[in-house]
Amino acid sequence: MTSLLEVKGLTKRFGGLVACQDIDLHVGEGQVVGLIGPNGAGKTTFFNCISGFYKPTAGTVRFAGHEITKLPAHRVPHTGLVRTFQVVKVLMDMSVVENVMVGSLWQDHRSHRSPPAGRGNPELDGPDRQGILARPEPDDS
Repeated sequence: MTSLLEVKGLTKRFGGLVACQDIDLHVGEGQVVGLIGPNGAGKTTFFNCISGFYKPTAGTVRFAGHEITKLPAHRVPHTGLVRTFQVVKVLMDMSVVENVMVGSLWQDHRSHRSPPAGRGNPELDGPDRQGILARPEPDDS
């Protein structure tokens, strides 16, 4: 299987602290992978290295066949690899699908457009996708 995301030998040190050491990961297109571990195990640091927020001390990150290890964090989303952050608060006036959609959107500041949220998933790409996120303002009259 060809890897969509390929991480080889990723290591991140903060001074004498080794947060991630020699991690290899291969994720194929359409594959779903979970990363579990106790607090302080380096999970967030690993994601920060993949997404460009941290530069690895060693190792490489490739996405869709392109080397992205040295790209600045603001350039990584242009390759198609997008990171979302955990939002503890659920938007109560939205459905589960709408909450997921909000978390999956990113803004292309150059064109002021958002890419398709579901990339082929009918639950997220339905014809009313824009209507879900752009609810009409309440009538004040």
